[in-house]
Amino acid sequence: MSAAARIVGPAGIFAPREAEMRRHTEALTPASGASARAGLARQLQSVAEALLGYAGQRLGNVNDRLCQHVSRLRENAAGLIRRAARLAS
Repeated sequence: MSAAARIVGPAGIFAPREAEMRRHTEALTPASGASARAGLARQLQSVAEALLGYAGQRLGNVNDRLCQHVSRLRENAAGLIRRAARLAS
């Protein structure tokens, strides 16, 4: 069982979104070219932002805080990749 499967985020939306973020992240490594990486990073960032913007979070809930933390890390990573792609082009 993966770490994502153990986080029961807000309204059960974390696991499918985390799987989507993982697919985008895994696709970044073999992607060739700055524009391809920037596009994947944009998709990753979009999913992370959707989780960060979810209004049904319970801030006192440890699973919801973990969801926020993981989503923020993914969003930050995607932002760095997009900046690097801009610098490379």
